[in-house]
Amino acid sequence: MSIALINERTEHFRDFGVWPRQQDLNVERWLENFFEEEKYIAEKLLSSFTYFNRSMTDALLRQAIQKFLTGKWEDSSFNKPPSSIRMDKVRFVIVEGENPHVTDSGNLFARKLRDAIRIPESLILRPQQALFDAASVKHFIFVDDFTGSGNQFLDTIERQHNVTGPHQSFKTLVKDRTYSVSYCPCVMTSYSIYDRILPYYPEISLYPAHILSEKHNATLSNSRIWDGLSPTQATDAVSALKLISARAGYPLDDKSEDAWHGFHGLGLTVAFEHGIPDASLPIFFSERNGWKPLMRRS
Repeated sequence: MSIALINERTEHFRDFGVWPRQQDLNVERWLENFFEEEKYIAEKLLSSFTYFNRSMTDALLRQAIQKFLTGKWEDSSFNKPPSSIRMDKVRFVIVEGENPHVTDSGNLFARKLRDAIRIPESLILRPQQALFDAASVKHFIFVDDFTGSGNQFLDTIERQHNVTGPHQSFKTLVKDRTYSVSYCPCVMTSYSIYDRILPYYPEISLYPAHILSEKHNATLSNSRIWDGLSPTQATDAVSALKLISARAGYPLDDKSEDAWHGFHGLGLTVAFEHGIPDASLPIFFSERNGWKPLMRRS
């Protein structure tokens, strides 16, 4: 896709409210970072860049909840249809970060559950509050926007809380087969599913609205990002991307939060209206070394 077509696409997305205002997602400014011989890489990345605005995120959350209800047809502890189960027997639980904070995306999704899905606020709880209710409630549904490495969800499951009763964490509760624990993120990577969560907690039912596979990893030469290039050209593009990322202040190759290919090496091209995940390529949000971000991190 040429720069001219990208600019046309950008204006089209802005006109129809798919992408935000220029000051919030500045394609023109971001393209200035690239040398002329690198512009084809910028074009490929922008062509694959997926931005979920508020209404799209709400729709994904509804879809994840619907997949949960559909999946529970196989669960004998749910009434049929599953939507007829008494709501007071279910708790929706927000995912907390490694160090729980008011700006965690889980707090945003608590409001989305209330406003977009019409879940009563009394049924939307933090993990510690939900564990207090485990004496009378058997079904727990975690919600979130994005699951890349799975770290935040695993931290939430394994965090110990000072509560009365047999379970001080969801780590022990999920092993108790009298309970059902489900996870309904809007977007989830296959890496987080098969490498991070299910190997340790096969009892947890996963209902993501959308799954991203290795084909969405821009740092792999066989990624769909580089469709249309020959294998040699794709390999050269990835090598150039690594050099560009170093220029943007992300030279590391250790899959850390400062790595050029994103946290856990996931190399994604995904963003939400409320923020861009650290599993996405840092060149989208970097402000190091004078780099002009496509989208600033919240």
